Amino acid sequence: QNESSGQEIILRNPATYSVGMAYRPLSALTLTGDWEGTDWRPMRVKANFDQPGILLQNQDFSAGWRFTNRLRFGSEYRWPLVRAGQLAFHFGYTWDPYAVPDSGISVTNVIDVNRNVYTGGFSWANGRWEPTVGFAYGTGSPEVNGVTYRRIDRLLSVALQYRIL
Repeated sequence: QNESSGQEIILRNPATYSVGMAYRPLSALTLTGDWEGTDWRPMRVKANFDQPGILLQNQDFSAGWRFTNRLRFGSEYRWPLVRAGQLAFHFGYTWDPYAVPDSGISVTNVIDVNRNVYTGGFSWANGRWEPTVGFAYGTGSPEVNGVTYRRIDRLLSVALQYRIL
């Protein structure tokens, strides 16, 4: 049978909601926190093939993804011993849940896992220039149907910003 694989996949960005706050208990210390919710529930698996057949079949069903709630906490400490607080240290934590139901995870289909993400870094303000170095470490290891899936993320970031005003 003649089957063709030309297909159209529509992926819609989910609705995202967030609220956050920052608090400065000391002139050198800023504490932050925020919540972010992402509504993945409307996610669908939809595939329409030019010529469907035995192997390539049209599909249209709910992916069964969940609404996720992310929590983030952070802090910045501008070292007052250095001229005008030019040296700053950054620390943070994020709880990052995944939206895919356990039934959607298998050895060949690990999309994501619930993760704890820890971040740290420092920046040095020098006039209008501010180089920054940061590191993030994320880890998660859920057990699904007796199998433990482990994910470790390590991210090193280097940035340079210039303040115009």
